Amino acid sequence: MHRIEGFSRCCERMSRESLQMFMVGAVAILLVFQATALVGIVLLLLKVRKPIEQLVANACEIVEIARRRADHLDVALEQISQVVQNRVEQADGMARDLLGRSRTLALAADQFICDLALKIQHTTWEMERIARKPFREAHAVGAGFRIALESLGFHRRSRTNGRDA
Repeated sequence: MHRIEGFSRCCERMSRESLQMFMVGAVAILLVFQATALVGIVLLLLKVRKPIEQLVANACEIVEIARRRADHLDVALEQISQVVQNRVEQADGMARDLLGRSRTLALAADQFICDLALKIQHTTWEMERIARKPFREAHAVGAGFRIALESLGFHRRSRTNGRDA
């Protein structure tokens, strides 16, 4: 039994050593793969570095051009804004002037219409006065004839008497 135990210990020791060796070998292989991958990545980065640098340089150039154009656009917008503001001020002045003239014309037209209405009213009164004067005189003459006829004895019959007869 003792032998069997010694053999099993020996197998156990060997299997542990083999397992350890296998693990060390696997780790070594993985490290070689990792190192190879890192070297490949570095080589790839070296190849891609120039195009990336060119791409970054182009992007910087485009950004600079865009910045300059934006500055020119700011200046142009400022000029346009100034022109628009000047035009608005001119339009405002013209509108105020037009409003003032319109107000003056409206007041003059109102005054003209009021004066015209007063003249028409005065003319109407004068025409009535002139037209009534001959009628009043004729009425006075007629009343005078009636009184003269009555005083001479010519009495006028009343209308009711004349109708009965």
